Parts: sequence; structure tokens; C-alpha cells
Amino acid sequence: MFRLGGIIKGKLEPYYYESFMAGVLPHWNQVVNLSSDLQPQYTNHMFLEKWEVATNECDPCKGTGQITIRIKDEDEHIRCEDCGGSGQVSRSPYGVFTVNKDALNPGEALPTPPFGYPSKPIEIVDKVEARIKAEEEKGFASINLEVINQTGANQSGIAKVIDRQDLDSYLLRFSNHVFEYVLNNMVLFTAAWRYPDKEYESIKPEIRAPRDLNVLTLDQLSNEYKDASNSNVSTNYKAHLEKEIIRSKFVNNERLMKFNELVIDLNPFFGRTIDELLTLQNLGEPNWKIYKSNNVKSIINSAIFKNPDFLQLGLEDQISITNDIAKEETGFSDSPVLIPS
Repeated sequence: MFRLGGIIKGKLEPYYYESFMAGVLPHWNQVVNLSSDLQPQYTNHMFLEKWEVATNECDPCKGTGQITIRIKDEDEHIRCEDCGGSGQVSRSPYGVFTVNKDALNPGEALPTPPFGYPSKPIEIVDKVEARIKAEEEKGFASINLEVINQTGANQSGIAKVIDRQDLDSYLLRFSNHVFEYVLNNMVLFTAAWRYPDKEYESIKPEIRAPRDLNVLTLDQLSNEYKDASNSNVSTNYKAHLEKEIIRSKFVNNERLMKFNELVIDLNPFFGRTIDELLTLQNLGEPNWKIYKSNNVKSIINSAIFKNPDFLQLGLEDQISITNDIAKEETGFSDSPVLIPS
């Protein structure tokens, strides 16, 4: 038996643990209460109430609204249960609110049609739904997970800036706690239960905690990359963002993920424009480097064709192989290299 742990609280003993998600409680308790109150409102608005003018005479009381019964040789008049004392009834099989035609002004014609549905105000329902949504968002924001509510927000023009530092800090803190205190104990007790005759160290698996966590969607990453490009940030930062997009896009295709990451890693002048490459060439950069920057995809494909295991090699070997291909294809020539316009 072991404790799951959490955030240590209390300055003096006994200490206690607070959940990493405790911040959501005050907001999401409100969500539960408001949702409970909202259910009857949905029911009342879903099943419309009907009214109609009762024009048919009640059979049991013959339209008098009263029934005469004899008790101890005396006549007693009681209210008719069938018509509720109105003397008229509706022939509809559904529950309705009936209006006695005698209650209308004398000489006034019957409504056409002689039934309808009263309108109900729905503003309060809309307000409660908006409050529920707001409390949900506050709950996620309390644990730095407001990114969950940002889906489509950029398109609607109401997006908030996502604090990546706080988000990553929270996720890594929680992840490190789970991998250090929870998973190891779970594996230990499971092994002791299933394999009581074996020493744990001999069957202990290797558990590696993730070093990088990313919960942003592909659209959010793309928008962040666009903002970074418009802000003229460093090419290294843009390369980092582009790799995040690649990992999100090709999460289920490791080969394409490695290939596209190598397009970035093996490009000696990643992110440089044509004008910048021409400037580098005029400053004396080797022609094969300029050629490699412009043709890095085809060079990687050539390397894979020559060695099918190229993607599994170390980065140092991959750089050396692609450099040799670039030098070979340029013929080690110092003549100007034509850059596609």
C-alpha cells in the first residue's frame, strides 16, 4: 500500500497532500450545482404546456360541475372530479390547461383555433448555460490548462495568449510526480503480487519519464509559428516550433517524422531566404553548402536510397553522409551555384 501523494500542504505536522487538480474544485462544484438546477428547466421547456377552451359538456355532472350523492338519506353535492367543477371538459388525451368557455366575455367568439401554447421565457436558461461555460473555463485556467478551451478560438477572434511556460511547468511537475512516486510503486506491488518468488530487481522494467510534453493542437502550433515568423524571431526558435508541428502532424508515422525533422537538422542554413543565401555565397561560403541548403530533401532521399537504414543513424553520421553527397553532386566546383528564384 502506498500514498499517491500530491502537493504538500501545512507548515507543521501532520502534513497533508493536496491534489494537483485541487484548483478546479470551487469552479467545477458550481458547474455541478448549476447543471443540476438546469435540468428541470430543460424538462419544462422540452414538454410544452397546452391550453384549450373546454366546449364539451361533462357527462358525469351534465355540465353542472357538481355530482349529487346520497348520504344517510340526504343529498350531498360534491365537486365533479372529471371536469374539476367547470362543467366542461376537453376531449384531448393529453394533459392540458382547460379554459371554461363561460369564462370568456359574453358574446365573445371562441378563439380560432380554440387552443394554443403559452410562450416561456428562455433568457434564464441561456444565462445559466453561459455561467456553466465560464466556470468550466475558470476551472481549467486554475491549473493552467485553459488551452483545452482554446479549440477554434483563433478563428473566432477571441483567443487568449497561451502561457506555454506555466502550462509546460504544470504538466512536467505532474508527470515527474507520477513517474517518480506512482508508477514505480504500482509496478513494484504488481510484480510482488504476480511473481512472489522472483526478486523485483531482476524483473524491474526501465521507466523513462517524458522530457517534453505538448498538448497544443496542430492549428494552435501553426498559429504560434505564424506569429513567430511575423515577429522576426531567430531561426533556431522557428526550427523548434516547426519540429513541434512535425511531431503533432506525424505522431503516428515515425518514418515521416524523422524525415521531416532531418530536413531541418541537416539544412546548414535553415530558414535563410534566397537573398541571404546569395549574400553568404558572396561572402565565401562553400558552394556545396549553398547547394545542400537548397536541395536538402533530394539529398536525404539519395542517402536513403544508398542506405535504407539512414534514418536510424546518429546525427553526426547523417551530417557526414549528406555533406559527401552535396560535395559529390556539385563536383567540388567553385563555380557559382544557380539558386532557384
